[in-house]
Amino acid sequence: MKKLLLLASALIFICLQTSFKPLDHNHHELIFLEHVDECLSIIEKEAQEVPMQGVAMVAYIPGDQTQNWTSKMKVVGK
Repeated sequence: MKKLLLLASALIFICLQTSFKPLDHNHHELIFLEHVDECLSIIEKEAQEVPMQGVAMVAYIPGDQTQNWTSKMKVVGK
């Protein structure tokens, strides 16, 4: 379980890594939307190898405070 959580965190960072412009949240959200399905697919593949059932979730939270977010979830291992 810890391995999957660590992997999910690393994948989120890798999938969203790019040359960000400071405070350009619309640009960052577009990058998130462009890569979110790929990230969820990688998490799903890893969950199937464990095997594990559950929900994979990736979220983008703009800014320094959590006031709103964009997220996507997928049932895995079922």
